[in-house]
Amino acid sequence: MLNCYFTYSYDGKEQQLAILAETVKEAKDKAKSISGNLIYLGYDEIEKDLFEGKEIAWICAKDTKELPFPFKQLKQAALFFAYGTNCQCCLGYRIMGGLVLGGLIGYLLG
Repeated sequence: MLNCYFTYSYDGKEQQLAILAETVKEAKDKAKSISGNLIYLGYDEIEKDLFEGKEIAWICAKDTKELPFPFKQLKQAALFFAYGTNCQCCLGYRIMGGLVLGGLIGYLLG
C-alpha cells in the first residue's frame, strides 16, 4: 500500500492531501476524480502489520512496567533472549521454554 501525497491551493494557502492506494497510477486517478487541481508530490510505502488479525498473548500485549512481579521478570528475560526479532516477546518465551525443557531433560538423563 502507498500513501500518496497531493497539494492544492485553498484560500491562498497550500494544503496537502493524502490518498491511500495500491499504485501511484491508482492514486492519481482517484485524485483526478476528486479535483483536477491536485498536484502529485510523492508517496510513502506503508508496511503491512505482520500481526494484523492475530491474537497475541496478554503478557506480550502489556508494557513491562504494567505487569506484576513474576511476570515482569519473565518478560524482561524473554525480550533479552529474542532481541531484534519481529515478535520479540513470544519468541523469547519459546526460547526460554526450550532452554528450561532441554535443561530438565538433560538433568533427568544425566
